[in-house]
Amino acid sequence: MRTQNRNGFPLVWLLLLYLPIPAQAGPQMSAGPYRIELSSQPGTIPATGRAKLMFTVTDASGKPVEGVTLRSLTKMPGMNMGEREETATPLPAQPGVYTAPASFAMEGGYEDTLQIDGPLGRAVAKIAFATGQNLAPPVVTGAVSASSGSTAPSALPWIGALAIGALVIFVVVRMRKTGQTLTLRGVAWRSVLGGLLLVGLILWGAVYAVRHLRRPGALTPVEAQGMEMNLPAPLGTAPVELATVESGPMAGSVRYTGQAVGYVEQEVTPRVTGVLLWMPFYTGDRVKRGQLLARLDTSQSAPLAAAQQGQVAVAREGVSVARKDYQQAMSMVSEAHAEVGSKQGAIEAARADVTAAEQERANAQANQEAVQSMLGDANAQLQAAQADQQYWRNEIERETSLFKAGAVTQEELQRERAQAQNADAKVSQAQARITQVQAQIRAAQSGTQKSEAMIAAARAKLQQAQSDLAAHDAHVRSAGAAADAAKQKIAQAQAGVQQAQAMLTGATATRGYSEIRSQTDGVVTQRIISPGVLVSPGQTILKIAQITPIRLQANVPEADLHKLHPGSRVRIASPNGSGAPFTTRVTSIAPSIDPNARTGIVEAMLPNRDSRFLPGQYVTMDLSTGSDTNTLHIPTRALRYHTIPTGEVLSTQATPTVWVAEPVSGPEGRYTVREVTVRTGRSDADNTEILSGLKAGQKIVLVGQDALKNDDTVQQIGGKR
Repeated sequence: MRTQNRNGFPLVWLLLLYLPIPAQAGPQMSAGPYRIELSSQPGTIPATGRAKLMFTVTDASGKPVEGVTLRSLTKMPGMNMGEREETATPLPAQPGVYTAPASFAMEGGYEDTLQIDGPLGRAVAKIAFATGQNLAPPVVTGAVSASSGSTAPSALPWIGALAIGALVIFVVVRMRKTGQTLTLRGVAWRSVLGGLLLVGLILWGAVYAVRHLRRPGALTPVEAQGMEMNLPAPLGTAPVELATVESGPMAGSVRYTGQAVGYVEQEVTPRVTGVLLWMPFYTGDRVKRGQLLARLDTSQSAPLAAAQQGQVAVAREGVSVARKDYQQAMSMVSEAHAEVGSKQGAIEAARADVTAAEQERANAQANQEAVQSMLGDANAQLQAAQADQQYWRNEIERETSLFKAGAVTQEELQRERAQAQNADAKVSQAQARITQVQAQIRAAQSGTQKSEAMIAAARAKLQQAQSDLAAHDAHVRSAGAAADAAKQKIAQAQAGVQQAQAMLTGATATRGYSEIRSQTDGVVTQRIISPGVLVSPGQTILKIAQITPIRLQANVPEADLHKLHPGSRVRIASPNGSGAPFTTRVTSIAPSIDPNARTGIVEAMLPNRDSRFLPGQYVTMDLSTGSDTNTLHIPTRALRYHTIPTGEVLSTQATPTVWVAEPVSGPEGRYTVREVTVRTGRSDADNTEILSGLKAGQKIVLVGQDALKNDDTVQQIGGKR
């Protein structure tokens, strides 16, 4: 057993060769609005053979860009070996990652030319790398399956281990056949253990040298025999694909990324202060117009409504008293006009009036005492409210200190301040109550004085009845004045009833505001506050957006804004490619320009009956800039852009050029090429208008023009256009 363990010792070191090695990020560069990072499968570019190049395309903020048409041409700089331009395909489930095959005929430096056409515009990029360079994606990897394009670990360590095991078995069998005895002491000799250890170290060193000291990308003899050697094309016969300059109708368009916006966006807010008791709606829930969204606690408004209802009852009782006074005054007038049968009858009537007036005074005094007792209660309520107010002021000072120290949150401090404001309101309410009770005391005192005046009047009437009937006319005038005063009091009491009723209606309406309903059909886009929180008027608790129909908006630069108008055709598509694109019309264009971004908002309205687009979702908008019936145009990918010096100053503006192919005598399909400068106009997804530099019917190079020079001879390949 010890022999086997010793023999297995090198295997432990061999297993270390398979530890994960973090790969380095590939070359990165900027191309206009795009950021490109290059990686490959396998991670190390082979000296000869094939590999898959992977291009990660992002914008300036690092966000993956989808919907990009990426054409890749990989070749050695200055060497035309018949390479072909490849269209990269997007990798599934990896946004912004595209892959294209590449062939490597020999060791050395290579250059990949990228033609980029995507939602952010067009750009050209060149990335340099070399065979043997590690372009593995920046992730920690171990052994990779063959399906991913990486090679499996070498079987050499396992072959060595099997060979050692077979040698041990052979030695044991031979010793048993020759009659030798295998003992641990005999095996554990220093010479035996040292030899086994030496063999293991030599094997480990050989494997380590093969795995780590060999130059990356170097060929093994088997790889060298099976390598592909793509020889360059013969001089003067560079393979190219041609296209024809055509004349015909063409519609121009510009592409921008837009955003879906709700047709109506409602912020749900309460109209009264209260605790949010019930609101079972979350983001994504659909609601209907008039549907109950939330319910508030109305316990604070209920006492106010009850108090106002009591005021209405008091005011109505005042009307009854005033009407009784009026009736009494009218009876006095009738009595003054009645004939007095005898002096005794008049005296008895006057005494009856005195008795009634004294009873009225007793009632008024009783009412005054009752109101006086209410003053003590109101003062007690004021003292309690002031004590509560002082407590909350002290509490606010303590909470403010804790908030500055970071012991409490802003929300807790605001909640304590709301309680302090509530205590201040209670003090104000208690003070108002005392004022009201004092007014009632004064009214009761006035009633007492009135009853005493009535007693005096009745006694005077008695004296008048005892004296002489000559003063009868004065009694009639006095009774008429009292009737008029009583009538005015009825009108005043009725006005008080109307005022109390109005205040009661307001308190009842406030209690009705506890139910909050939706003002539109739509979907909940944001839930801001949860039940159990004290909310105030104007505080947003939900956000609702109407998505049927929906608005699609794009920020269009000022240079393209003047080309658009309401009614222009718009082609809408999702950036991720989900769903078929569809066409609609521009419904409005903003009449103002953003002074910073120099853009204006272009909007299109959609029915969105299937709820395909949701507020905040990004879309691709191809906006039509008009069309011409007879336009000279070529495929957009035939254009090449160069920075051409003008005099002694290097221009920073890219000039578009096209390679024109003219037929030569000899075999069919052979042409000479020359580069011409053109002036371009409008463009769409595939074609670009040519304003000058070309003529209809001319042949131009569509694919394979990157390595051409003027007067080169080329051979047409592929179908004719």
